[in-house]
Amino acid sequence: NRKTKIQRERANLEMKVSEAKLEALKSQMNPHFVFNSLNAIQNFVIENDIDSSLNYMNSFASLMRKSLDYSSRKEISLKEEIEFLKLFVKIQNLRFGNKVEFKVQKSKDIRLSETVIPPMILQPILENCFEHAFDQEIEQPFIAIDFQVSVTSLIVTIRDNGIGFDVQPKESSKGLKLISERLSLLNSKNRLSVSSNSSGTEINIVFHARLRE
Repeated sequence: NRKTKIQRERANLEMKVSEAKLEALKSQMNPHFVFNSLNAIQNFVIENDIDSSLNYMNSFASLMRKSLDYSSRKEISLKEEIEFLKLFVKIQNLRFGNKVEFKVQKSKDIRLSETVIPPMILQPILENCFEHAFDQEIEQPFIAIDFQVSVTSLIVTIRDNGIGFDVQPKESSKGLKLISERLSLLNSKNRLSVSSNSSGTEINIVFHARLRE
């Protein structure tokens, strides 16, 4: 009994450490986006573009409310996640003159309101696309995100037609490393893989799927 009690206490302690790590990792992802958004608002004000300033501010305020809400939750529905990503892309696209095409695809058998995933995993990946994927030579930039389900997993694929990057460990994005670590802490069955070349980048995430109880 004493040995069982010690093992239980150790498991509880490890869980609390993992939860603390997750909160720390989430806090590292959010400020970058906030900083970029405030810079964009500042640029609109400097350019005296009142309509864009107001549009951006309203969308940004709505996104921040959702971000604060979702960051405090362990899970959100896939429906909430998709709505959040669409709003995020709308805000980012204002900085690009609405030039970046964004597509969301999903399999018909996904129950959006019942399938849950951890928040603040996919948004930093889309942010990387806007910040690093596209240069002036790409005339029709696009980002596509696809959701598919298997018996036990939700497979998310994010593709862009950007300039690509070196996926070797020493060169890969710090943000992707943080996301990969979060995924492992959440569930050891979660996986992240990246392929990238001069024609674009594809990121695949396998979540150990769970339906809302």
